[in-house]
Amino acid sequence: MLARLDLTARITYVFYLTYVTVNMDKIISARVDEWVARRIGLLAQQLGTSKKRVLENAIRQYADSVERDRQKDVLDHTFGAWNRSEAPETTVERSREAFRRSMLKRHK
Repeated sequence: MLARLDLTARITYVFYLTYVTVNMDKIISARVDEWVARRIGLLAQQLGTSKKRVLENAIRQYADSVERDRQKDVLDHTFGAWNRSEAPETTVERSREAFRRSMLKRHK
């Protein structure tokens, strides 16, 4: 079939095959409560879209909110990290001493 097509048509055909192969939807299966299935259907009807689109948007929004919450948690855990109970010189000396002991132990 490709032999009868001109070069532009061949390139277009190959691109189409690649696009279709790469961007194929995946089929997943999950058991959900009956009310969830009904709610998905009602939302799709109200929004004039597919159930697939409702699920995709819901998952995207949920993932975004989880990522935002995790970023906040990181800040909560790191704020004040610069408030140390010991002088920086003491921390550096303690770290160097631990490194020296480790090197001596491993390289006798």
